[in-house]
Amino acid sequence: MAFLFVGFAPSVTTSPTWLDQSPSNLTGGGGNFTLTVAIVSTSLAPGTYTTTLRFGIGDSNQHIVAYRDVQVSYTIQPPAGLAANPQSLSFSQVQGGPAPVAQNLGISELGGTSYAWSASIVYQSGSGWLNINGAASASGAALPASLSLNVNPSSTLGVRQAVVRVTGNGNTLDVPVSYTVSEPTLTRSTAGFVFQAPSQGVTPATQNLTLSTQGSLPLNYTTSVAYNPGASAWLTVLASGTAPGAVTLGVNTTNLAPGAYYAELYFNTAAQTVAVGVTYDVYSPSLTFSPAPASFTINTASLPAALSQSVAVGSDGAALTWTAASSQPWVTVWPTSGSSGTSVTLSLDPAQLDTFDPGLRSATINFSYTPPGRGPTSAPLSVSLNLQIPKVTSVNPYVATSSTSLEIILRGLAFNSAGGAALKFGSASVPSSSYTVVSDTEIHVTHPSLAAGSYRVSIANQLGNPNIVLSTGDLVVVDAPVYAATTIAYPNATAKRPLNIIYDAERQALVVGVAYSSTGPGDIFRYPFAGPAWQSPTTRSVPTYHDLALSLNGKSLFAVLDLSVDELDSVTLALETSASVPFSSPSFLSSMTLANDNNAVATNGLGSSLAG
Repeated sequence: MAFLFVGFAPSVTTSPTWLDQSPSNLTGGGGNFTLTVAIVSTSLAPGTYTTTLRFGIGDSNQHIVAYRDVQVSYTIQPPAGLAANPQSLSFSQVQGGPAPVAQNLGISELGGTSYAWSASIVYQSGSGWLNINGAASASGAALPASLSLNVNPSSTLGVRQAVVRVTGNGNTLDVPVSYTVSEPTLTRSTAGFVFQAPSQGVTPATQNLTLSTQGSLPLNYTTSVAYNPGASAWLTVLASGTAPGAVTLGVNTTNLAPGAYYAELYFNTAAQTVAVGVTYDVYSPSLTFSPAPASFTINTASLPAALSQSVAVGSDGAALTWTAASSQPWVTVWPTSGSSGTSVTLSLDPAQLDTFDPGLRSATINFSYTPPGRGPTSAPLSVSLNLQIPKVTSVNPYVATSSTSLEIILRGLAFNSAGGAALKFGSASVPSSSYTVVSDTEIHVTHPSLAAGSYRVSIANQLGNPNIVLSTGDLVVVDAPVYAATTIAYPNATAKRPLNIIYDAERQALVVGVAYSSTGPGDIFRYPFAGPAWQSPTTRSVPTYHDLALSLNGKSLFAVLDLSVDELDSVTLALETSASVPFSSPSFLSSMTLANDNNAVATNGLGSSLAG
């Protein structure tokens, strides 16, 4: 078996880069081998390149027994023929825009020689759109040369193809040329719109979409609409138009069942389609109110008309029937049922108003109704009340002598809101210039000379309703009593120590509190005066009795015990309430005094709980 080795002769000092030296080029075996010689470079300078391949023939032990040399030569001819720079041209234009600028085409001879040439146009699509040096053809006597190519602008969309064919000295060169006319790009200001309307109500307002084009060039379009299942033909838009510009979109019906409807609006040009999504939400009709919310502001200057107001009840869609109810007794609604398109009257209840303290209150008028295609629902109408009429809560002292005029202290709320209103003692008035507002809760005033009787004290208002007074304070005027000197006997003979004697001028009664020193309990005796004499007393036993006080309005007595204060009816001495103190024995309450603001001051002791 023979072996074949391939390499370069010793005379070859540099391996030729232009020759393929891959081992796979040598194939075969035994006594028959094939070497494929391939050139791998054409970028060398013109000339002849040579090298020598040496083949080594070996025996079965791979010992070289003979050499054979083969010379390989590679000749590169100088270039010849026509060449173009660039090798192709392309023109592009936006439809309606300016024509493309001219481009230069350079032609030359690869070998550097010069000869006469001619250039013509071969159209592959369209015709007459390309010029060479302003004409259909050109020629020259020498190379290199430069040609100016331009196109005749067209408004027809598409791609046109041609070649500029250059000939000379038996050579031909084709240079591809293309001319593309495209639409200006169409864009929209938003990708989607939402319309909302009540079923069978007023159609929603139109909305505008802005279409823009590349370079603001005019572009004609048509419109088409694709509707999702459910309803169709509810969208209104012009069938065609020209961009750029605004496009008005609208909805032409509300006679649809409540639900969501969708459509795709397309703007179609010769080469483009731009889509805009449109959603139409149709909801169940609901009641509307005007004004909403409703509000009342009542002050000393308010007139009777301020106690009521009218509210229009409407519907944003189909007609609705309703029933109405107030959440608070101080505001009423009339009528309590009806249909949309009518009005209701909201009225303040004078009796309720009179019991309120000044300040803010709120209520809700609930309207119940059933929209088409839906179950029962309701609509709330909020109502607010800002009551600014001052309120008198106490008079001190609350008892006055007839035909006298003395200073008294009024306690209450919102006196700073009197607004110059007169102060009323029953029907008698004291002008604002004759009383002093000390604070929002205190007024000093000299009451007018009055006959015996009970007079409700209040801040005057203009509401013209005698039920709206806002006062719980009375001035009780009594004739000066005349009592003959006498001795009043206790109802029992038990040893006792008197701790309190209180004269109730309004009711002409003496209240006496006593303690029994041996046991600690005490009694309260109430002696009424009737006719010419003091009557037998009403008695109430009180454990661990220490002190007694009459309330500012004379309606209650406060009995002080070891660990509580009992409130008693000032006439019957019946227990009304009892309040425990926050401590325990051996501490105990010892005394109490009521201030003119109706607050109590109590003292405590430590040790024995026996009275005294």
